[in-house]
Amino acid sequence: MKRKRIVFLALAAFAFGLVQAPQVALAKGECKADVEKFCKDVPHGKGGIRRCLKQNQDRLSQPCLAKLERAKQRKLACKADKEKFCKDVQPGDGRIKACMKAHEGELSQACRAYL
Repeated sequence: MKRKRIVFLALAAFAFGLVQAPQVALAKGECKADVEKFCKDVPHGKGGIRRCLKQNQDRLSQPCLAKLERAKQRKLACKADKEKFCKDVQPGDGRIKACMKAHEGELSQACRAYL
């Protein structure tokens, strides 16, 4: 049971990192080459990388598009939970992620399905 909880927390940390769409997450992994190619001069933070990728979405690689779609689906699935449990939490520095983790047992099945 303890192992299951640890796995859940690890997945939640990863998923909610993407839900908040940190610029670092977008600049790594599946989107790294696309960020370097299309958004290299865009300052990180305040959604600049995400906006740049959206503006160039017709030129992005399939893996990057898939990553962005997964993040979008997670965000939609967890939107009500975020509003219910963390509406007064100021975004940034992992505060939303910490709030969601604090309410992990109360999250909807739809949100948990994406974790």
